[in-house]
Amino acid sequence: MTADTKQPNIQQFLIVMAKYPVLGRVKTRIAAEKGDMIALEIYQELLRKTFEIAQHKSWKTYWFWDEVENLSDELRTRSTIQLPPFNRFNKQEFFHKLSYSIQTKGDLGKKLSSAMQEVYSLQKTLKKNKVILIGSDCPDISTSLLENAFHALNSKDFVIGPSKDGGYYLIGMNHPFDEVFENIPWSTEIVFQETINRFFSLGKSFHILPTLSDIDHWEDWNIYKSR
Repeated sequence: MTADTKQPNIQQFLIVMAKYPVLGRVKTRIAAEKGDMIALEIYQELLRKTFEIAQHKSWKTYWFWDEVENLSDELRTRSTIQLPPFNRFNKQEFFHKLSYSIQTKGDLGKKLSSAMQEVYSLQKTLKKNKVILIGSDCPDISTSLLENAFHALNSKDFVIGPSKDGGYYLIGMNHPFDEVFENIPWSTEIVFQETINRFFSLGKSFHILPTLSDIDHWEDWNIYKSR
């Protein structure tokens, strides 16, 4: 079976967790080094890259935006990427067949768990779904990597992609498991290992993808662009 082949009553869903691209709100560690405008420009490029891999016939994509509803019209106009205001959202013209929602409040674990549960709740008629979650900070995620991740879920309960900073850039599953997001020390060097430990404690199988780098600092961006 190829990565694009669907098993009966199984569908594939990609969740993208992202921030609305507004000056002063994105890539704050890069902004501290190089200023808000450079940080925004870098984030825009990362976001466009993510758009490119998200649009694929083999899965349905849901975008979860951070606190969009709380942004004033003034803040919306400070964004320099061509995204439509969400109160006049037009999927047909801009996002094609992409769908969007708003991230819940809370820590990263709460946001990931809530997004996962929301997507699963929309697919109640399906017996089994493959759901993968990514962010918009890893430009090395490719369409083929996502295809491999979905394919891994044919035989494994989980799939995970470790990042070089000790976290992960991707996590996927066949069923909703809140436990893998609970009581994780987010933004530390042990996030990936703690999540692997959680897989073991649940008695679930998993597949590990290649290690990739997130873009969090100016040095990360320079290394990526110099390749």
